[in-house]
Amino acid sequence: MNIATNGSLPQRIADTVRKLLTDFPSQMLRISFSVDGFGPQHDEIRKIPGLYEKCKESIALLREIQKEHPDLAINVMTVVSHYNQDGIEATIEKIERDLQPDCHFLMHAYGDTPEAFGSDFSVEEYVRIFKEAKQRKKPAKNHPLAPMTALLDKVQSKIIEETKAQGRQVVPCVAGSRLLVIDDDGEVKPCLELRDSDLQKDGLRGVNMVNIRDHGFSLRRAMRDPHARGVAKFVRDGKCHCTAECYMIPSILFSRRFFSRVAWATVKLLVAR
Repeated sequence: MNIATNGSLPQRIADTVRKLLTDFPSQMLRISFSVDGFGPQHDEIRKIPGLYEKCKESIALLREIQKEHPDLAINVMTVVSHYNQDGIEATIEKIERDLQPDCHFLMHAYGDTPEAFGSDFSVEEYVRIFKEAKQRKKPAKNHPLAPMTALLDKVQSKIIEETKAQGRQVVPCVAGSRLLVIDDDGEVKPCLELRDSDLQKDGLRGVNMVNIRDHGFSLRRAMRDPHARGVAKFVRDGKCHCTAECYMIPSILFSRRFFSRVAWATVKLLVAR
């Protein structure tokens, strides 16, 4: 179970994590803190004064809980963008030294940002920084799938680069079928990257596939809706492409071609040990 947070409510985060670990003792829990800069730089990017220190306080509280629950992973996720591109390598190192996360993940900015230039950061530069950061990355503690996770990271980096260069789905995307986004109002979407205009060009009304409330909160029944099926087919037919990490990993896992390659490499790695 992975929960993303900006870390702004330290005590609430600690209480929630402790309750989850108590109620679900066999569940591996990963808390990912969004940190885009070091100190005041992060506060400025996120527009919340004192956010970095709140995040640091949250992590400190979880470290105490981690002593009793070693399966708890405390991670940091940094979005590389126009806002923090200057000196990003040094920023990443400062964040890692100060917060000491179990893992530090990098994502690149895409989609809508406060200013149009916010996502103006080349994928090529992101891949370079991504590869350098992976060399310092520590394996996930007590995670039986750590070798596979490391290999997936490498495959994902390569696919992101190829997708950007070729302008197509290099790996078939599972958004809209095996991966769905449900808003707080019940609207089901394939992902957060498609826009209404993308689908309307294909004769579909928009990204909202169906509202789960209209189907008794049954996702299985909701996805039988003709429009929902049409949106899923739009993605499945490769009429869109993006480089969003959130959808890349699930797509790799459900791709026979890529998953078999990663699985076989993982087996060989484990045997070599």
